[in-house]
Amino acid sequence: MLGGKHLFQIIFIAVCTILGGGILFYFYPEKGYVFPLLGGAAGFFLGVLVIFIEKRIRDLPFLQLLGSSIGLLVGLGIAKLFSSVFHQVLGNTVWEIFFYIMSMLGLGYLGLVLGGKKFQELKVSDMIEKILEKIVTKALTPISTVSKKLAKKDSQRDWLKENLKVLDTSAIIDGRIVDVAKVGWVEGKLIVPKFILEEIQFLSDSTDPIKRERGQRALDLLNELKNLPKVDLAIVETNYPKMSTDEKLIKFCKETGAKLITTDYNLNKICQLEKIEVLNINDLFLALRLPVHPGDVLKIYILKEGKEKGQGVGYLEDGSMVVVENGRALIGKEVEVVVTNLLHSSSGRIIFTQIKKHA
Repeated sequence: MLGGKHLFQIIFIAVCTILGGGILFYFYPEKGYVFPLLGGAAGFFLGVLVIFIEKRIRDLPFLQLLGSSIGLLVGLGIAKLFSSVFHQVLGNTVWEIFFYIMSMLGLGYLGLVLGGKKFQELKVSDMIEKILEKIVTKALTPISTVSKKLAKKDSQRDWLKENLKVLDTSAIIDGRIVDVAKVGWVEGKLIVPKFILEEIQFLSDSTDPIKRERGQRALDLLNELKNLPKVDLAIVETNYPKMSTDEKLIKFCKETGAKLITTDYNLNKICQLEKIEVLNINDLFLALRLPVHPGDVLKIYILKEGKEKGQGVGYLEDGSMVVVENGRALIGKEVEVVVTNLLHSSSGRIIFTQIKKHA
């Protein structure tokens, strides 16, 4: 029993055959049955050809079919343009018809084949998807100038709410930031830009043993800092080509409103000129040092000799250097001294003292 699909094909071929024979019989009844038979054969051949083409193109992708159709129309259109040239050159002759038919067949075939192939190469579906994505993005983007400004301000507020702090290479290598973070004194998000990480990596790969050791130590400290539960550390990909590291840090801080954590004295000064807030670790530790004033009495262990003749040198627990006048002879002993003068700097402080005279 024939399926519906094949039955439809048979009916289609039969209709083409009957129509082909009937049309020629209608126009040439005096010719007898010769023309109707020829017309019926032509109709039958046309029906079979259409079904054959349908089977061939059934599994082709839609885009290829669309491209082939457009290519065929373009090819036939070009052939039609050529026909006017043939008419001007060849006149109303059989050669005009011949070349017109040949150009239709040739250009139509080229358009059919190349149109489908090139249309697929264009990846129209991807293009449509990208166009739709741009339309949606454009629709969701603030249109008016006022809304754009408000969106920018809201974005900046979000950054500022996170209380961003940027670590530079000197602050990481110094290591004291880890001790500060351990006791919970670092609030907000700590940021390490990728260009700082690359600079540390460059140091750790250096052939110079001192630089290599500093770089490897910085990487260890950074990992320790990242693993602290009280620290929110993030590495960002932001970079600014053809700029020095200091210039990149300044630009990043300006764009994000972040504070810079550093121990670099010169960078600190530049940031002050650029009105960027700096958290200098040296200043922090100086602020937390043991308060000392002229006339105070200290107990100090004299560790070594000083630069000047007869001087001895010791240190307080906060690392402050204590210079003891005439203390060289007491190296290796703990003595009481009286503070006479103090010298302050961003790199530390020096306390000048004299040995206390007992009554």
